[in-house]
Amino acid sequence: MMTTNQRGGRKRTPEKDQLQAYLRRGLTLTEICAEWLVDSGEVVSRQAISMAIQRYGLEVSNPKPRYDNLLPWKVREEHIHHYDARMLRLEGRRRAGVELSDENARRLANWKQQLEESNAVVAYDDTFPEGFVWVERRDGEELIHPPDD
Repeated sequence: MMTTNQRGGRKRTPEKDQLQAYLRRGLTLTEICAEWLVDSGEVVSRQAISMAIQRYGLEVSNPKPRYDNLLPWKVREEHIHHYDARMLRLEGRRRAGVELSDENARRLANWKQQLEESNAVVAYDDTFPEGFVWVERRDGEELIHPPDD
């Protein structure tokens, strides 16, 4: 159902009830966008759907996995695809029991071996151009140097 927003323009995202129905079906944000296109004829982004879900206080039934124990930093957008961040997410998946492809398992093992041989762990500083850096491993640190709180 298409409604108008407070400014009198058409509302491009689904109403709360419609979003709840999509979420109960276990649809991803991408799938919700596709369903909404079919239902309304409106093209919306995943971000718009995500913002609407947050605005209505709803929860996604299949939230994107987070690996806060391995990526405890607030990572800037331009750093999220850095190789170290990707390897930390792979390690999080591995620890969660997700089977990795042979290629990803090999990359992860090589990366971890390089850290070990360098006696290093990954640290993050959003003021650095690359964001992620390797620093000397301290007692008790395995893969990361946690943020200073």
